[in-house]
Amino acid sequence: MSSQVFQKKDVRMAGENRPTLLEILEPRILLSGKMIRPTIPLSQRQIVVDVDTQKHFFLDNGPVCVQDHLSVLANIRRVMAWVRMKHIHIVSTVQMFPRNVIHHNSNIAGGLSLKKINCTLHNKHISFDATDYTDLPGRILKQYDQVILYKRCFDPFEEPRADRILTESEADEFILIGAPTEGAVRATALGLLHRQKEVTVLVNATGSLNVASGKVALRHMRARGAILTDTKVFLRHPLSFHSLGQANQSSTAGHNLRRLVGMRLQGPQDKFCTY
Repeated sequence: MSSQVFQKKDVRMAGENRPTLLEILEPRILLSGKMIRPTIPLSQRQIVVDVDTQKHFFLDNGPVCVQDHLSVLANIRRVMAWVRMKHIHIVSTVQMFPRNVIHHNSNIAGGLSLKKINCTLHNKHISFDATDYTDLPGRILKQYDQVILYKRCFDPFEEPRADRILTESEADEFILIGAPTEGAVRATALGLLHRQKEVTVLVNATGSLNVASGKVALRHMRARGAILTDTKVFLRHPLSFHSLGQANQSSTAGHNLRRLVGMRLQGPQDKFCTY
């Protein structure tokens, strides 16, 4: 018996400087068991999807300014402050307009259409042009705090790179802000829900070009499974309720969870509960 233990110890000592097979493969194993390098670290539980927060939609003199843009911008700034404090990763999209559109304003770098609002830019970010390629660096959000993806249409899932990074992410919750509510925000939310992702829309951090159309879009997103809440309520309880929802319904944790979710969805001070 002692000789067997001694032999095993010798074997381990002789090969202790060599990485084991598990150590080699561990960074490439996703929760699904696929042997591919993950685009987003598995430890990231929440991701903010910053939809088209560019000057095109949020300036007084912008070609297509959203309704009540100053209030929406104030809430976007609050979300971004929370993101920086909690080190939450961001996936941002930027809408490019074709040259035959009347509100096209120079699609080249530096043009008004492509400039993001300053508060939505992180120092450590990387940008990708709108192309038909799907190539992305491995574990991209481990190297950068923000990934900016340019797109040629409202729906980010029609862009190969945006489709890949949003589809492959294993985050528990996607938190949506941006504009327009009835356009890119709705397309992004419905695309994520179609891919079995959990979506929370911060209603007063999204802007619509038409108030009535924006309300219809919000009802559509809620009907498909998205959680609608406002910035103040969310930042008070910034938890991933979707993942916690698997708690035992009869347990104390499950009871507290249902009470907290109820506060988010139909609390007396939530002016968006009628959506």
